[in-house]
Amino acid sequence: MAYPVNSDVMDPRRIPLEGTFNFRDLGGYAASDGRVLRPGMLYRSDNFSKVPLRAHPQFSALGLRLLVDLRTELECRVRPNSLPGGATRVEHLPISFAPELEKQWSILEQFAFFAGGGIQRCDRNYVLDCYTRLPQRAAPSLRRLLTLLQESGNYPAVFHCMGGRDRTGFSAAMVLTILGVPRPVILADYHLTEKYVRPEIDRRIGLMRAMSLFRVSRQTLREFLGAREEYLQTSFSAIEQQYGSVEAYLRQEAGFSDSSAETLRSLLLAHPADSSFSSR
Repeated sequence: MAYPVNSDVMDPRRIPLEGTFNFRDLGGYAASDGRVLRPGMLYRSDNFSKVPLRAHPQFSALGLRLLVDLRTELECRVRPNSLPGGATRVEHLPISFAPELEKQWSILEQFAFFAGGGIQRCDRNYVLDCYTRLPQRAAPSLRRLLTLLQESGNYPAVFHCMGGRDRTGFSAAMVLTILGVPRPVILADYHLTEKYVRPEIDRRIGLMRAMSLFRVSRQTLREFLGAREEYLQTSFSAIEQQYGSVEAYLRQEAGFSDSSAETLRSLLLAHPADSSFSSR
């Protein structure tokens, strides 16, 4: 079954690939130096496990050279991506977002968690705590991701997790920060997830409330499943509190130097009037 799409948020940034709901082009964001992220070069997405064979030609037409899967090994095993054959290089760089929830649940365990009150603890404060810890949990995979994105032969590229919110949102925020995209724009890009996946969130809220015997409120579940800008800002704040700046965090935890940043900018940024602006 294809995920529903909210027609109110259809725009050129979203890639309407059947089986996905949060697949979008990061191109078009303006950096502080006046250059713009080239369209068709770097994408972010939810997982591709539900992409049907009939959508593979559309997928292939994007010409992706690199796909980075940020999901855990269990997530990849339970929901393997449905990818067209071709020259796409696949790298698995797992990031753990909420380790205590990342396991294969039996039916009885699911019922005990939802009906027993476990889901009620997954509120706004729980999500904020996960985002506080995310910079440390993501660092090893982020280091490799940034290395891959400095290779010109890896473009166009896409990175993704399950829903395209947490691990993908944080990774996108780090890349956009390196490129010089203003913080408010980065936070707004993160929040787009909530707009794109609203029908899926509504569906999951109905299912999760029923599994909890309606003991958990809609508000708690919206906090758990939503993409509020304050969540990503919590990661930024944690970085700035511990390292002083995102740049210092990237240097220390990802080995990302000033020259590395210049390499990434030269690959992804261009002036709209330049012949190199479009990748296609």
